Amino acid sequence: MATAPFIALPVLLGCGHRIEAFLLSGADTALVGPPGCGATSLARQVANRLEFQKQVVAWADLECAKPISALKRRIADLGRSRRPVRRILAIDNASGLQLADIKQAVACVKEAKQTRKINVLWVGNLDCAAIRAATEFTPHEEPDSHICYPQLAEGDLVQLYQAIAAHRGCVWGEAFIYFALDWCANDLAAVQSLARQFYGEWRDRVYDDDVAKFLSEWLANDPRVAAMRAWT
Repeated sequence: MATAPFIALPVLLGCGHRIEAFLLSGADTALVGPPGCGATSLARQVANRLEFQKQVVAWADLECAKPISALKRRIADLGRSRRPVRRILAIDNASGLQLADIKQAVACVKEAKQTRKINVLWVGNLDCAAIRAATEFTPHEEPDSHICYPQLAEGDLVQLYQAIAAHRGCVWGEAFIYFALDWCANDLAAVQSLARQFYGEWRDRVYDDDVAKFLSEWLANDPRVAAMRAWT
């Protein structure tokens, strides 16, 4: 599938270099972003750089009629290389698969990692926690190799937090927004779960005794927190 031209902004290059470094170190990596954000274009750029360094890269686009067959073909392509370099399998659009196909794809990847010693770059709108829960397989090998894209600046995150809070019926003042940033960073699903806990008026209540109480309840009982904790 054709991708849009890659625009080499410094922030994008920095993200690409991180992905490249993880893969060259042998760590499976997940580049996670919503449709249309440019994650595929960035991943293609990383793949081109790796190939320029004489690494072997196979690209499996699973947005097709027979995604598992396509995946197996790309894995076979990696197996034909006998060069003593990194063999990297890039998997794009796995997020559109049904659960049964996800399980098959994970089984193929597990076998390839054992028999062919490959590293994997997952690309797309992936819920890595859900994949792990369904298959007991972690798409990324380290917490830091789960890379959210685009990487949002603090000002962008503040605006998103405000929008999420308003949508959930919350009134969060500036102090509370930055309190939430400390806990959620760029995990917007965590912000939504926090909004369920801190519902209503919190504009001037950052130092309220209830904050510690509700925060403790959120940390102890919220499924999203449990999912985040599972990666640490």
